[in-house]
Amino acid sequence: MPSAFALSIVAIAITFAPKAVTGNIPSLSTIYGMFVHKDDYYIRLGNETQLPIYTLKLPGLSLYVINSLHLIQRIDRHITTVDFAPLQAQMCKKAINSCLRSFPRTAAPGAMPGPGLNALGKVVVKTFTDTFDRMESQGGIAVDLFDWVNRETLCASTNALYGPHNPFRDPEVEKEWFDYASGLLTIFMGIFPNILARRGVEGRETMVSALMKYFQKGRHLEGSMFIQLGQKYNESFGFTLADRARVEVGQVAAAIFNTAPGAFWAVWQALADPVVFEDCRQEVTQLVRNDADGTSTIDLARIRAEFFRFHGTSIAFRLVQEDTLIDNQYLLQKGGAALMPNAVVYCDESARNESAKHPATAFRGFGGGHVLCPGRHFAISGKWSEPKKDLVVGKALPIPKSRLNVKFVSKPGRKWRTIHLAKDATDISSKDT
Repeated sequence: MPSAFALSIVAIAITFAPKAVTGNIPSLSTIYGMFVHKDDYYIRLGNETQLPIYTLKLPGLSLYVINSLHLIQRIDRHITTVDFAPLQAQMCKKAINSCLRSFPRTAAPGAMPGPGLNALGKVVVKTFTDTFDRMESQGGIAVDLFDWVNRETLCASTNALYGPHNPFRDPEVEKEWFDYASGLLTIFMGIFPNILARRGVEGRETMVSALMKYFQKGRHLEGSMFIQLGQKYNESFGFTLADRARVEVGQVAAAIFNTAPGAFWAVWQALADPVVFEDCRQEVTQLVRNDADGTSTIDLARIRAEFFRFHGTSIAFRLVQEDTLIDNQYLLQKGGAALMPNAVVYCDESARNESAKHPATAFRGFGGGHVLCPGRHFAISGKWSEPKKDLVVGKALPIPKSRLNVKFVSKPGRKWRTIHLAKDATDISSKDT
């Protein structure tokens, strides 16, 4: 007969274990839903179960899916037992956890409000100004909107980061980036990458070679403060030149991977919605008029947050390093994984009730808790039919499945004008803490 102690342990486990959602065929139903329905799978389960947290069983893994912002905030506090660093170590196997955990704090001043962020912003503005000038001189251009945004975002971001000797100005290196990005998930998961993502693997090696030359010649000393701080930090850990270049490929991915789809949906939403378009037009007009005194009525932080909320599909992922009790109710067992789909939180009407006071962490477009994108401050930069979305696992926002051809032309008698106000950089980021 079981002892009273054994029975009490079983009772505690039953009380604290998040409810398991198995589907018709345990494990197989979960695998099918995750790979076929992608991020929609978690929205469906959230609507069906109405549970703040539940467990999905995979072979050898308990996956804890958290739908409650309250519980997500509690998990954010357990920075050592429910941790992201092991995943970073897997992405860059030669780096140690302590290095990865402290890198964002070391390099972040280069992309935080102040001289570092302002310098990045000025280069981005200059890059887009040159692009608009070329468009005007050609009398306008016809492009696929996503392809155009994708390329221009890469160009502007890498120019800002790497400076006048930006290795991504080389058309071959630029091409290899897009090959690498298309196979990034397969490479990360290690699913026969040399076969299934051969072009991506080859692209990575081309970028590593280009970055090695960049660092070897000391070109980064003419780059951004962010790059200089990052390289100084990596050198302090004894990374070889090859190690530094491989780590940097990961940094490029972190800086660019979600920026292009985010910029695309922001542009698309502003152009496609007449109300949003008119609001933006009026506020930009006001911004131009007030350029002399450096003031603006435009609230870019709220606009950015709404684009991310409406289109965002990012999923925060943590590994459970030790048994962890969340909110004195739910036990996450060692060896499991915590998964926090933003789309479910963003669909919660209570999180958008204007009469309620909400914490800053209700917006998680750039991560949450101690896992925040160090470049989050830098990233804010007729009837239309919404293109179908490809919910790519690992991206914070979907990419369009269909082409969206547009033509950019300047209005008669008007000139392109781009403005960068240092004050705005500080104001915008002040709400993202």
